[in-house]
Amino acid sequence: ESALFQLTGLLAHLLYWLALAINRPPGEQSLTDGALSALFTSAHELWSSLERKYRDSALGVSLVLPTMALTMKRGIERCFEVQYPNLIATVDVHQKLIERINVLFLRLFDPDGTYARFGKFDGTGKAIQLSRRLDMMASGLGRTKAKRLCSRTHRSTPLVRAVLGGGGAVGSGGGLGGGGGIDGASDART
Repeated sequence: ESALFQLTGLLAHLLYWLALAINRPPGEQSLTDGALSALFTSAHELWSSLERKYRDSALGVSLVLPTMALTMKRGIERCFEVQYPNLIATVDVHQKLIERINVLFLRLFDPDGTYARFGKFDGTGKAIQLSRRLDMMASGLGRTKAKRLCSRTHRSTPLVRAVLGGGGAVGSGGGLGGGGGIDGASDART
């Protein structure tokens, strides 16, 4: 799908402005808030058109959309590898970039992490055991399954949060090494 490639490019561009543009020398041209919002809106429109085609089938949700998400994430990473080879050569910075890509996707399109895994494989015995262990670990931190479900019920989508001004998807600065912007995922999953 051409929309998938277009969205990958848009997200790579958006990630640059959110994660690296803070390092630009003062006085160099930067994106306006309006242009950043236009990038954000275009990305959401493209994702919505892709998601609309596949979200109503079990195969679409458990295989096609996670495959598309993984393809886009890898495509964004590849854009940075080609464009900034010296930056990516550092293992630590490369890992931070991968984290930013995952957080960007999580905050923009997939707040529940539905497309971050292949649901087709969640029904195996090992997967069910792992899921139970992760639930027990989360419960030990005070995040019971009931609390997580309740918080999901009383929240808006990332697009609505952004439109109302409460979203963290498009925001101020935050380089690959610093705080702000899309740097942390601490509040991405509630």
